[in-house]
Amino acid sequence: MSDIIAAADQAATTTLLHNAEAALGTLSKSGSGSFGPFGASYMIGASLSGGTVNLNPPNLIEIADCNLHYSVSLSFS
Repeated sequence: MSDIIAAADQAATTTLLHNAEAALGTLSKSGSGSFGPFGASYMIGASLSGGTVNLNPPNLIEIADCNLHYSVSLSFS
């Protein structure tokens, strides 16, 4: 089996993390359903922001101070 070796510094990997956060944007999901005379709907959203990458030997990658922003809404009718 072949090995892939890559070299990067902490600044480059932090930039890569922020680019990935921007590419993902806000992930969201919503839906609804009816149960006889009742109904329910939901909306969920989440995104990541900030954070730094620390590269520590041996082979340890730490993501610090990364924020998860989320929103959950549930309604019944």
